[in-house]
This record gives sequence, structure tokens and C-alpha cells, in this order.
Amino acid sequence: MLISAVMFHISQTSALPPLGSLIMMDKIMIATYAFLAASLICSALISINEDFWKKPDPNNYVNRYGGMVSIVLPFLLFGALWAV
Repeated sequence: MLISAVMFHISQTSALPPLGSLIMMDKIMIATYAFLAASLICSALISINEDFWKKPDPNNYVNRYGGMVSIVLPFLLFGALWAV
């Protein structure tokens, strides 16, 4: 998903001349990258816990709070970028 998001971003911005500021597409893609990074981190933590630590309790916390962070983080980041 990350590779396809990067390639989509490149294809959308290749037709535009270089600009000195972020356009709407850049802000949306930065929020998308934040979502993908948060999802990847949560998946990695769950995988590490399943393979090495073998404790069920941390997986519940990562699933619950990691899911919330993965969904809320892009909206907060996009809002912060929109305000700038």
C-alpha cells in the first residue's frame, strides 16, 4: 500500500510545476502516509508480540489503541496542515 500511495503521489504531482508550498494533494498524501505508518507500526508490534513475547494482553491494547491512533492521527495531521 505504501508503494502504491507513493507512486500515486508522484503521478499526481509530476504534471504540476514545482511550487513553494504544499498543495491540497500533498496534505492529503501526508495524512495517508501517517495512516499507513501507524497501521504498519501496530501490525509490527502485534507480530513481534505473537512471535517472541507470547503475551495476549499487549495485543488487546495495541489493537484497541493502535486502531484509534491509526484513524485519528491522519485527521489531526491534515487539520494541522490545513491550518498552516
